[in-house]
Amino acid sequence: MQAALDPLTSSDQIAAIATEKVFAWLQPARCNLIQFTSEGQIAELFYQNTRKRLPRSMGSHQVFDFVDEETLAEVRSDRPLSVRDIHEGMLSAEEAKRYAAFGTRAFLVVPYVTEGELRFALSVDDDQP
Repeated sequence: MQAALDPLTSSDQIAAIATEKVFAWLQPARCNLIQFTSEGQIAELFYQNTRKRLPRSMGSHQVFDFVDEETLAEVRSDRPLSVRDIHEGMLSAEEAKRYAAFGTRAFLVVPYVTEGELRFALSVDDDQP
């Protein structure tokens, strides 16, 4: 990936190439780049690349609308979060409903934690489990 990113000059170009590589590897429906506030309670989806006609989820979101405190603690400890099906397992019915509103059925979040704070994440999601 480094060779593909070296000649690029803008963050949008880098985001586009990086998400294209993720699409090639994982074949998700959507790939997101997310920045978190210093408290980690607001997620700002600042870049999104989609392969299917799914509702856009760009913008600011309250983290606790989508995960509970325990799940967020796992992500803050630099552990990826993988949900194979929003309707089975760890999410509440209300959380699953919020994901479903964006056409998401399964997702993976890979956090970037520095100096003990959740700063960024790469997420991929799909409309199928």
